[in-house]
Amino acid sequence: DTVTFQQPPAIVWATPAPILYGTPLSATQLDATSPLPGSFNYSPVAGTVLPIGQNTLTATFTPTDTTDYTNQTATVTLTVIPATPLVALTASVNPVFTSNPVTYTAALTVPASAPSAPTGTVTFYDGTTLLGSGVVTASVATFATTASATGIHSITAVYSGDTNYTTAASPILSEIIQDFTLTLPGGNGSTVTVPLGGQATYPLVITPLGGATLPTAVSFTMSGLPPGMTAAFSTDVVAAGSSATDVTLQVFLPG
Repeated sequence: DTVTFQQPPAIVWATPAPILYGTPLSATQLDATSPLPGSFNYSPVAGTVLPIGQNTLTATFTPTDTTDYTNQTATVTLTVIPATPLVALTASVNPVFTSNPVTYTAALTVPASAPSAPTGTVTFYDGTTLLGSGVVTASVATFATTASATGIHSITAVYSGDTNYTTAASPILSEIIQDFTLTLPGGNGSTVTVPLGGQATYPLVITPLGGATLPTAVSFTMSGLPPGMTAAFSTDVVAAGSSATDVTLQVFLPG
């Protein structure tokens, strides 16, 4: 009698390079070969997103010649490392008047195939000065504050990282903080003498500081007039985007 012993086929499968969290398995990792004709089945299958750490991949080879060869299995270890999110920083108002409210928002972008969103915190800085921090919720963190001194401020957002994602920083956001002056031109002082029943007229000029135009609208009101007096401005609001603007204040005296 002739006895034929089935042989296990050879499998060549190099350890794949580490991949970032959120990267689906593909032929780049599932690339085992054999010198014999046949087919491979993998576990986990292509398209699977693996957790952080070391993961075992298994390849089962079924040879075409099942008379002389048996099925053969091979394994390799694939390391999944944390991914780095993109951090986009925006401001609710820019430019903004000093002492006015402004909210900074950091949005984190990760691979669409990643099974979990980033967690942790985002810390906001003005240059090297810490402004504050916000908790990441649905890949977004915010921080509300009031604009500080006039000038151009370099705002950045730094993500803390978590188990699946590394720390990351946003590009610099140049926040322009402005002010304005309200003056009586011509050096005519602030005192006007008028008769009873007359009116006092004050020519005013509102001028942007730290920029060529006003970042937001400026409104005018008058308070503290003596009883019987009324006042009116030539305009109650100077619109955002205005340059230096003349505004006339009139105060009407009782008879």
